[in-house]
Amino acid sequence: MQFEPSSEPASLSDDAIASVVEASLRFDEFVAELRAAYPKQGNVLVSGHAHIDYAWLWPQPETVRKIVRTFSSVNSLLKRHPDFRFLQSSSIFYAHVEEEDPALFEEIRRWVAEGRWEPIGGMLIECDTNMPSAEAFLRQFVLG
Repeated sequence: MQFEPSSEPASLSDDAIASVVEASLRFDEFVAELRAAYPKQGNVLVSGHAHIDYAWLWPQPETVRKIVRTFSSVNSLLKRHPDFRFLQSSSIFYAHVEEEDPALFEEIRRWVAEGRWEPIGGMLIECDTNMPSAEAFLRQFVLG
């Protein structure tokens, strides 16, 4: 059976809506069973991170623009959400931000001092771990 695309989606039938409600109730029951069988045993800490490919499908100057836009967005999120934390692993990104937007770089320094932005890893550029040699992998850390 083939359907033609439409800008007006068809309404769900009452039976379809009832089946979604039933599935949702069953799911809630299943989750309640899991919670009873496996009670909380600690905390999960989650941190934001942005993986930015340095030279993937765009030229390097576009990468620099993406880095600055991403870091600016993160800066806004940090201002709006006091519990938000962020980490970034590519040290060259900080050099680009310092050059392109010194005020943003100072904001990042403040977030780092507050413990809400963590520069981690130590690589120049976050790389794949399928490097051609151990030397190439180590140079990432030496330069980073």
